[in-house]
Amino acid sequence: MTKILIRFILFITAIAFIQSCEEITPKPPQQIIEDPDPDPDPSTDVPVTGDYAECLNVLSDSTLDVVTWNIEQFSSSNTNTATVTDIIKVMDADIIGVQEISSITDFNAMVAAIDGWEAVIVNLSGGLNTGYLYKSSEITLNGSLTTIYNDNSSAFPRPPVVGTFTHVSGLQFTIMNLHLKCCGGADNENRRREASELLKLYIDQNLSTVAVLVVGDYNDELQDVGSSNVFKVFIDDPNNYLFADMAIANGTDANWSFPGWPSHLDHILMTNELFDRWESTSTLKLDDCRDSYEAAVSDHRPVMARFNVN
Repeated sequence: MTKILIRFILFITAIAFIQSCEEITPKPPQQIIEDPDPDPDPSTDVPVTGDYAECLNVLSDSTLDVVTWNIEQFSSSNTNTATVTDIIKVMDADIIGVQEISSITDFNAMVAAIDGWEAVIVNLSGGLNTGYLYKSSEITLNGSLTTIYNDNSSAFPRPPVVGTFTHVSGLQFTIMNLHLKCCGGADNENRRREASELLKLYIDQNLSTVAVLVVGDYNDELQDVGSSNVFKVFIDDPNNYLFADMAIANGTDANWSFPGWPSHLDHILMTNELFDRWESTSTLKLDDCRDSYEAAVSDHRPVMARFNVN
């Protein structure tokens, strides 16, 4: 009887041990197959097609795309207005800061013929006018454009043109459009250096909490070393200012905005209110897609910066 009881107890103990082992042995995870979203959100990115497919960015309705573009003496006898029109349509930026508009009448007439676009150009002394071209479904101009430092023709032979705009997302930003003194030599470099110092002073004193972009033909390079860099006042304040195209300036000359020299002269500066929104910057090498670009449009390539608005 005792032996039978012992065997029974051992049997029960073995069963319990086996059950406990089965309970603590991990089971493979169950494969869960979810139904696909019956109505997924379509991508807002659209590839560029046609003649400029290899030169322009993917289009996007979910970003703020800002361009600076010197359209060399528009419109001179060499300007092909139809080509400029095609580029504006295909580029499909939200706002373009333009320089060297020699005929405001011709420019306004061209823009009036492009559905969905508006232009506002300021008549500056010297005839090389600056202003903005923007997509009216995406951008609203708040008030009127103004100019600053009108009485300092040394630093600013063409006064900066300033406007405040609102993107359809609700993002509000201020843009300054520049066309600084050209050419080499210590005197011209000092004029551009003074312009940089005055611009920073103006932003620091008047727009310190505002999202600011300074676009344009700066007529000087970002990669000069030390005190020879006329934009040092901005570069030395990286907590508040950043050139969105600095990587282009420090990269291969194949991507520079002024290929004829070659040099990189067209820049987009942003304040820290936009740092987290900035996605990318690129030079739009339109001359790679159209052989006649330099002769019929401009010696400058556009530069585009893209910002997230979500």
